Amino acid sequence: MHWINEFSVTTPSQNWKERYNIPDPLFAWSLKTDGNSVATISQTNQNPLNQNNPMSLEVSIQKLNGNISVINSGYWGMAVNKGEKYSLSFYSRKDNIYSDGIKVCLESVNGKVYAEKKITGIEKNWKQFQTDFTSSVTDSDARFVIHPLSKGKIWFDVVSLFPNETFMQRSNGARKELAEMLKNLNPSFLRFPGGCVVEGATLENRIQWKKTIGNISERPGTWNLWRYHTTDGFGFHEYLQLCEDLNVAPMYVINVGMACQARTSECAPIGEIKDYIQNTMDALEYAMGPVSSKWGRLRAKNGHPKPFSIKYLEIGNENRGPYYQEAYKNFYTAIKNKYPDIITIADEPITFNKEDKIKHPNAAVEMVDEHYYKSPLFFFNHENVYDSYIRKDSPKIYIGEFAVTTPDGGMGNLRAALGEAVFMIGMERNADIVRMASYAPTFLNINDQRWVPDMIVYDNNKVYGTPSYYALQLFSQNRPDYVLPCKVVSTNSLNNKNDNLKGGFAFRNRGGQVAYKDIKLIIDGNDVLNDDLKNGTGKWIIKADNWEAKNGILVNKFDEIKSNIWMVNNNWKDYSLQLKVKMIQGEGGIHINFLNGGGGNYSLNLTENNFNITQLTGAGKGQILKKITNKLIKGKWYDIKIDIKSKNLKCYIDSELFADTELYGSLSDENIYSTAGIGNRNKELIVKIVNSSQKKNTCKLIIQGKDIRPDGDAIIISSTDQDDENTLTNPFYVKPISMKLHNISSSFFYQCPANSISILKLKIK
Repeated sequence: MHWINEFSVTTPSQNWKERYNIPDPLFAWSLKTDGNSVATISQTNQNPLNQNNPMSLEVSIQKLNGNISVINSGYWGMAVNKGEKYSLSFYSRKDNIYSDGIKVCLESVNGKVYAEKKITGIEKNWKQFQTDFTSSVTDSDARFVIHPLSKGKIWFDVVSLFPNETFMQRSNGARKELAEMLKNLNPSFLRFPGGCVVEGATLENRIQWKKTIGNISERPGTWNLWRYHTTDGFGFHEYLQLCEDLNVAPMYVINVGMACQARTSECAPIGEIKDYIQNTMDALEYAMGPVSSKWGRLRAKNGHPKPFSIKYLEIGNENRGPYYQEAYKNFYTAIKNKYPDIITIADEPITFNKEDKIKHPNAAVEMVDEHYYKSPLFFFNHENVYDSYIRKDSPKIYIGEFAVTTPDGGMGNLRAALGEAVFMIGMERNADIVRMASYAPTFLNINDQRWVPDMIVYDNNKVYGTPSYYALQLFSQNRPDYVLPCKVVSTNSLNNKNDNLKGGFAFRNRGGQVAYKDIKLIIDGNDVLNDDLKNGTGKWIIKADNWEAKNGILVNKFDEIKSNIWMVNNNWKDYSLQLKVKMIQGEGGIHINFLNGGGGNYSLNLTENNFNITQLTGAGKGQILKKITNKLIKGKWYDIKIDIKSKNLKCYIDSELFADTELYGSLSDENIYSTAGIGNRNKELIVKIVNSSQKKNTCKLIIQGKDIRPDGDAIIISSTDQDDENTLTNPFYVKPISMKLHNISSSFFYQCPANSISILKLKIK
């Protein structure tokens, strides 16, 4: 076990800290004694297993007169299945007094034994032990138990209980059902290690691949910038093995000497860039070098003599600026000189001057990574963002991270999937430029949520895909070889009645501490919020930073650079939001979001230099509806009133009218988005249609230049409400369904269900 008491990173230039709670040193471990037995368990750094693994579990038995149980409950429960094998591995040592072995068991929470083994041969020095269990029952809340059989002291480390039934039967492999969910997406590549963890909160905090290979017991692990500890048990080698097992191309993301720019300005001294380049070259040699090479030989030793094949290499993650520009050129030159077939990806367009062309004569930008964490409104309104992209002499686009991340996307609802599907239609229509895309993040353990939403959600026993998962799956499984002109015309002539101008509100700040009080939400003369903040933050949803409600005042503690707290209700409309707000410290300003719901999403912003109201399109960006030059005064209470009636907004600051403006709904008049293409393999026309309206919509499809057979197939994702989500207890509430189509021709009518994504598969004569 490897714990760090506290990890804190400070960036003086931005007055920012990344703080971690002091972890429980005995997380998941507990002790139970029966009869008159006396024992204790504790964490110790005495006589460690190795220098990378400085802590171990000490069990001290003073009196043995009855049963002693040293219990590990796993990660929020331990699931076992009847008849399946589980491999136990651990290191142990004992003192001179301890004179027997131990009994190890799979048990229920009530102590019923499902499987047991006795382990003997424990000595004074560390020694590894391995055995297998076969569970006699199926139990989603089992536990692993060690029963000491003697007085004295005994120590344990790197205790691992692993199912034999992993994906592709790999030792230390991926959980089978999770990897199968990934496989069923029909992916072409897997981007790893990920995004910001590549950079780290500091350079020392970044993922370092050489520390993630080899013996599990010698991998130190990391407290990463997402504020949890990773053991790196699933490291660089295991990632490459998973790519091979999934039959997908690895995309390796490297650090260029820059820590996360959203958190810190730390960059390696320019003279050390060569060390980061060499680290990259070592990683590529480990993956693809011959067994005669230094790192290729280590790969073979770790069980894979045959080289892997890294197809894509992303140079940095979300990096930008002069330092990155120079680093990119040096990395590109070194990589291409040895691995010319690797496709490189930049984080921003790169500028080459005369000196660059001399120093790096062949340097270029093959692809640029763009990220979109936005609202459904943004994705609906930006389906055509790449239609006008300049094709000549421009790099290709890789949309490396995209997802709906605003409150109206819920935990991953149908509304989010509709918005993302509309954006994917634009990607597919511009596939000559947008060559690749990947949703992020992919996996979430429901017991330790750090991000909303994630595509695949699981606990210790169950798993489900969000509607976004199924949307991405349908697009991936039905990729055309080339795009075909196909006009889809709505016959409904829907008008936008601004029915989507409803929703809750949120307080979102960045780089500051803000206090709020006297918060009221008045609808029809009644305060529907009715929250005096005397009972804490129970009604609120905290998404970032730590918050407290004290003496009627709501305030973020400013432990993190971002602070978000939401009051979610997608049905509130025609309301008056009233409150007092004060900037305590920092430079981030005051940001009050309102109408966070069916599609509208607006923000009142009081910043250092101006006050404005913005219709958001995601990530704090959008169209400014009202703006004045004004200076925010720290320590002053501002009296805010936001009145919404139908599609009109009136905003008052300190009782003076600041804005009187019309609000705009988020959807187009027809709410229909489409693309079509030909799949040569099956000689079929594939049409993708999204109906973002909450009403069914009859469309006319006009297909040019192709004769279509009269029968076809449709695969549809739809539900009665855009707020509908899947859950662990109802994993298929929103899922694809298939149906047959008849009487099809080159011009035919198709009725799109409300809130739907349709994939039409039509055979060509």
